[in-house]
Amino acid sequence: MMKICSVCKIEKYFTGFSIDKSRKDGLSYVCKDCSNSRSLKYHTGHRKSNNLNSRRWYLKRVHGLTLDQFEQMRLDQNNICPLCKKEFTEEDYPIVEHCHKTDKIRGLTHNLCNLKLSDMDLDFAQNIVEYLKKVD
Repeated sequence: MMKICSVCKIEKYFTGFSIDKSRKDGLSYVCKDCSNSRSLKYHTGHRKSNNLNSRRWYLKRVHGLTLDQFEQMRLDQNNICPLCKKEFTEEDYPIVEHCHKTDKIRGLTHNLCNLKLSDMDLDFAQNIVEYLKKVD
């Protein structure tokens, strides 16, 4: 079976259209190719605002923080990761570091620093320090 896309005006097989149960024929009026290119064009033009909205949603939903609170934490830390002592950058941006047992927010770190910390508890960290002092 075939259908004509209302955007590109090309006749295509039904498999070239997404399902839309609200339509009489059960298919979208726009073919998948046109829909994808429209979506890509929109998201490319709105990438910055979409990222900011996603960031706001994530911070509030997961950590209970507003974007202003997050930025204040960054300022309080002088834009520095407390673990590696390096500055946060656009490529190496801060993430919320928290206790996975209690969900208590402890500060902001680089993602890689947080990953190194996540498997470690205080006793294990003290053991590492004692070991390094002993062998050095």
